Amino acid sequence: MKDADDNDPGHLVLYLLSVLQKRVQRALDSELKQSIDERLSISHGDILFYLFMHRRARIGEITRHLGVTKSTMTVLIRKLETLGLVERSAGREDGRTAFLELSSGAHAVMDRAREVGTRTRRRLLADLPDEDVRELVRLLSLLKEATQDW
Repeated sequence: MKDADDNDPGHLVLYLLSVLQKRVQRALDSELKQSIDERLSISHGDILFYLFMHRRARIGEITRHLGVTKSTMTVLIRKLETLGLVERSAGREDGRTAFLELSSGAHAVMDRAREVGTRTRRRLLADLPDEDVRELVRLLSLLKEATQDW
């Protein structure tokens, strides 16, 4: 039975985003484990990348940005601390606020992680012209902004 939305190309958006997200995550997860450390997952990589981009961040800020629960974030951070990749510190003005930053040892890992990201990105976008990639980034950015409060 046909749905009234079958003529609307937008009805495929969620499906396509879901399939692409799973494929990219699987590829990145496999590459991270092979190239960097088998104990790291894509979620660890997300935290490291966020800290690389922001230098220092509140744990709650990273938790909200990544859309994970506090308990999940706690487990992820413990692993990164055990591996010596992040350091936790208290806020300067309010000692109750916990911050994270990359450790000095994490920078070599980030260099390798960027190589993994570059290889995966090139593989993903190899057949798309630059103009299409720019348009894809523009559209995905709009969707990201539209779902900010979800």
